[in-house]
Amino acid sequence: MMAITVQSQRTDSLLSTRNHCADNIRRLSRSCRHRLLPPCKLLGIAVFSVITWYAASLRADEPKQLNMLYVGVEANIDSVRDGAKRYEEQKGVHINIDSYPQTEWRERLFTEIAARSPHYDIWIIDVPEGALIANHSVNLLDFILDSKVVDPKLFSPDTFIPRLIVQATYDPKHTWNPPMELQMPSYTWQGPVTMDTFQKMKKDGLGFYGIPFHPNVLVLAYRKDYFDNPDYKTKFKAKYGYELGPPEDWKQFVDVASFFTKSANPDSPTEYGATLMAKKHESLYCDWRTWLASYGVFEIGKDMVPSFNSDKGVEATQFYKDLMDKYKVVPQAAKTWTWDEVTTAFGSGLTAMAMNYHRMLLDPAIEQKGGQVGFAKVPGVRQADGTITRSPHYGSYYFALNKYAGNHQAAYKFIEWLSSAEVQRSFAKYQFHASRRDYYQDPEVLSKWPEYWKPFAESLEIGYSRPRLTVFRQYSETIQAEISSALGGNKSVKQALDDAACEVIDLFKQAGYYDALHVDPYSKQPQCKH
Repeated sequence: MMAITVQSQRTDSLLSTRNHCADNIRRLSRSCRHRLLPPCKLLGIAVFSVITWYAASLRADEPKQLNMLYVGVEANIDSVRDGAKRYEEQKGVHINIDSYPQTEWRERLFTEIAARSPHYDIWIIDVPEGALIANHSVNLLDFILDSKVVDPKLFSPDTFIPRLIVQATYDPKHTWNPPMELQMPSYTWQGPVTMDTFQKMKKDGLGFYGIPFHPNVLVLAYRKDYFDNPDYKTKFKAKYGYELGPPEDWKQFVDVASFFTKSANPDSPTEYGATLMAKKHESLYCDWRTWLASYGVFEIGKDMVPSFNSDKGVEATQFYKDLMDKYKVVPQAAKTWTWDEVTTAFGSGLTAMAMNYHRMLLDPAIEQKGGQVGFAKVPGVRQADGTITRSPHYGSYYFALNKYAGNHQAAYKFIEWLSSAEVQRSFAKYQFHASRRDYYQDPEVLSKWPEYWKPFAESLEIGYSRPRLTVFRQYSETIQAEISSALGGNKSVKQALDDAACEVIDLFKQAGYYDALHVDPYSKQPQCKH
């Protein structure tokens, strides 16, 4: 803190000196204009000397290093290291990056916040932590709406994927409400994104606490070599009456998965049709909510009362369970799988379809025999008018600035540059997930993995993100535990979701949500009243 005080005092001194010099220069200038004396010839040299001295003083105060707290491979650390190196070459500012696995990163982040530490200038934030972090971060509207600071060409708001903007947008008075991002004002997530978007945020009392970077979204992978096989196509159409292809809705998902499950079709080239991430883990919560939202269920209302135990919520959860227990198109082992095991199962050729948050590959031995992977949007619920409601789980990391650090403007200029459309395009070689629309339209980007980028980009436009809660981790663990109980047969789906709703109400009550909103949660969930 002493270093910050000294820097502030030095800045005040420089400003005072600058003002004093400016007054003297103005007096000399007036004197020269009126008298036209020979000493005026020396004024240009004097002015130049003062300006040069002042500029050098300011440069001396600019930081030569910024410190960043980052996660590892989950957010493509290689691209950030590449960008930091180039920024130092261009601007002379070294970016010191401390990178940790997800769990350690979270522990370090909250340790820094608890100490109000000024050490890190920049944090990478994962959306589930956003509601907790917002009021410890700098409101970037202070820079974005300042024409002397923002570089419109670098910030280029119109190139952002609209739904990612809301990921870093919060009401500072209660960052946990509304809990679901699609309950926020539509201009914060619907687009188009312009400078007016940020003007509206300021007018509405909202804050924008980070620049989106490296989003993830659930995408369906399938065995393209099998789906394109003429023999399989003929047999599938004969049995189901339509062409074999990536399933569009959940009924088709069951049909296709059954066709590629040996117990249902002895001629299947794979043992099972599909996978799930059904272990008691964050991956289960993310998996479940993709089904839940496709059935039209918002987990939590604006009044903070849970709604996932509605009839539709029960139907969606029961269907998820039935994929393993009734239709048997997903192995029972999936109840012990997270995203890592799903990657292994699909890559080894165990299943014909799988869903995950990255471009999944087949084992090299399978590829050598002609194995190919295709990608598509995850299925959804077909409506009466023929449209399909898809809600793939998604989320984005974003760069935030530490409120307790002292280099806010310098740190902003770095994240503005690093997240710019041009710089993000240069990360394509790392299979980077960009937060900009034009990235997924760039011929150079599309020259690699075009079969993946198209459904990935389309899915980001319709994604459904986790709730914005200051008690998110406890909330997610509650859901995981109760759904696991239902999947294991210890409770009915209805009972598990009812129990989860009551536990969530207790959690939210302890967090003070209902008192702050003057809401009685038991009016909608009377079975939870003690």
